[in-house]
Parts: sequence; structure tokens; C-alpha cells
Amino acid sequence: MDSILNIVKGGSDITLSDKNFLMKVIVISALIVFAFTYIYPNNYGFIIILIVFTLWVVSNYISYSEKSIGNKNNQIMYHLNVLQETVNVHIDKKLRNSGPIASKLTQKQVNEIYNNNKLSSLYIDSNLIEFLYSIKQLSEWNDSEFYLLLKGTNNILRLRKEIEEYYAENKKYPQNINEMFEQSLMLRSNTINNLHRFIFAVPKTNMMYDYTNKIIKRYMVLISRNTDKIYEYVQDNIKITGINTNTKFVSYNNTRPYDPSHTADYYT
Repeated sequence: MDSILNIVKGGSDITLSDKNFLMKVIVISALIVFAFTYIYPNNYGFIIILIVFTLWVVSNYISYSEKSIGNKNNQIMYHLNVLQETVNVHIDKKLRNSGPIASKLTQKQVNEIYNNNKLSSLYIDSNLIEFLYSIKQLSEWNDSEFYLLLKGTNNILRLRKEIEEYYAENKKYPQNINEMFEQSLMLRSNTINNLHRFIFAVPKTNMMYDYTNKIIKRYMVLISRNTDKIYEYVQDNIKITGINTNTKFVSYNNTRPYDPSHTADYYT
């Protein structure tokens, strides 16, 4: 029962707006009630027991689902931390190789370098985190391009996050939303190029050709979902403000590889 009350009160990772989960709960409850009332009709005392039993089953199912969600969140956070450590290792390497230049930096300047390279916005897209983590082992063939891929991806998500946070706080979009969208498109083009250079540094076999092609297509799908979302905000802003002399239209070609499912993945 506590698990059910937590959902109602909003103290659970599962919410009442989770339609898929609630449908599963309703189906489970309905099947239990139907089965037992069919076997024991017109027994009101048993119906009360049945209701209590149904609530117990549903509560345990919710508890199990909450634990699964918690484990998944912990896994995603671990993968994000691994990607951040990959960035930090790359910076360590660059600083060591810079010779006398690095030795002249103060500790404050070094800390600023690391702070400026935090993947602080990557968390808003767990699919991208999982995808980038899945190809991390290939980074040994071209760690510089993989670093640029991580940075560029994070910067695209940062633009999306800034737009969403600004709208949530001010109930309107930032005035430079078109410029932010243009910047996201430029970053998308750059990250796709980074991915190509990163992937084609990997030694090829017939199996690897198929795998690397899937990687490229998958990244294009995932990153384009975010530029699609920013484009939606741009279009919504035009609807709200109307077309005037200051309106700037940005050409957007959102063609991408076929995505049979939003949960499809190629990273194994």
C-alpha cells in the first residue's frame, strides 16, 4: 500500500502521468478480479479479501518497478561519470603534452579548464549517454575526435536545456532562439564529422563495417531528436510572437535515417 500512496503523493519515480505503467497496473488488477470473481461468484466476503489481495499484488509490482527504475538511473549515472572521466583523462593528456605552457598555469586556471569541460547537460538525454558509453571502448583509436564528439553533443543539449529553462522561468522563449538553433545545427554537423573521423580510425573487418555504419546512423537519429526539439521551439516562438520584420527563418533539413522505434538501439 505504501508504494501506491507514494505514487499518489508524488514521492515515487513512477507518476500518475506514466500511462504505460498505469495501464499495466489496471490490466493486472482487472485480470485478478475477473479470474477470482468468475471462480467464486456472489461471495461478498471473498470479494473484500480479493480487493485486499489485488492491492497487495499491485503494491508489490509497483515496488519492483521502482527498484528497476532506480537501478536503471544508477546505471545511467555511472555511464555518465565514465564519459566525464574520459574527458578528464584526455585533458590530463593534453596538459602533460603541452610542456612549459601547462607549467605556467595556476591551479585556478587548471580548475577552470576542467570546469569548462564538464558534460553538464548530457544528463537530459539518457539515450545519448548510453549510446556514447557503448562506443567508448573504440575511443582508443582516436581519443581526440571522441573528446570533440562528447563536447559537441553536450553543447547541443546545453542549448536545448537553456531554451527550456528560460521558457519555464519566463513563459517565453529567449530573443536569440534562432541564433541558438543555428548554432545547434552547426554543432550537429561538426559532431557527425567528429563521429565519422573517430569511427574510420577503427581497424575494419566485414563485421566492423556493419557495426560502424549502424553507429553513425544511430547517432544521427539520436542527435537529430534534440535539434528537432529546438526547431519545434523556434516554430512555436514564431506562432507566439507572429511574423514581423525581425523574424528570422532558419532552413532546417531534418532528414535522417529511418528510426523504426524510439527505443531501438544498436549498441551491444
